[in-house]
Amino acid sequence: MQFRTLLTRLRDGGLVATEWRAPVESRPRKYNAITADGRRALERFRSDWARFRDGVDRALATGGGVSP
Repeated sequence: MQFRTLLTRLRDGGLVATEWRAPVESRPRKYNAITADGRRALERFRSDWARFRDGVDRALATGGGVSP
């Protein structure tokens, strides 16, 4: 997936806000910032990822991994 496609999906989902700024002696630039909803989604993702990672670590530590 391309970065722009991902950014568009985040913006459409309300997780990122986009703003155009036109500096005095330069062409307009697009700036992106995480929204409050985006921060909440990021925290949920981090929490979910930590649980997943911990589960994989436990499985590997107890020999629950896949045999070659």
